[in-house]
Amino acid sequence: MIVRVRIRPAIVLDAAQIADLHVRSWQAGYAGLVPKPVLDGVDRAARLTRWEELLRDTDWPRSGTLVAEEGDRLVGFARLCPEGGTERSAGGEVAAFHVTPVRWREGIGRTLMGVAVTQLANAGFDNAILWVVDGNHRAIHFYAAMGWWADGAQRAEASNALSGHTVTEIRMTRPLP
Repeated sequence: MIVRVRIRPAIVLDAAQIADLHVRSWQAGYAGLVPKPVLDGVDRAARLTRWEELLRDTDWPRSGTLVAEEGDRLVGFARLCPEGGTERSAGGEVAAFHVTPVRWREGIGRTLMGVAVTQLANAGFDNAILWVVDGNHRAIHFYAAMGWWADGAQRAEASNALSGHTVTEIRMTRPLP
């Protein structure tokens, strides 16, 4: 399938679309993994405030957010940074990766991830990690198809955005070109 999206660095004016896409992606992707009342209660206003902050704090090429844009609509985004948010890290991290749920399996994620991996490599990182909710088989399968593999590390993550609900995440890694 040929995907016609434009990948570009996000700007602060993208915050509202990113926040909305983020919430919708969580609600669809974490259904069955996180209690429905928690997902239904995700605070869109708090997400917007957080994304406005993140988009002001961009330090390309080592950190920032890429968006996949189709016309005037954002259909995906990838937040990139040094591993663990530590500037001295030799590894890069895909700290967030989401595609609008109604567009899953159309190639947008492949295109966006390809650019994200290239961006991390161009920033001088040798390898990259990402964390994915254990049991999110759709996402794990996608990442594996893109060259990522689970390295055995796990963590318990209690997200403020998910009202402190704790999920187990597994770390996936890959070398960078």
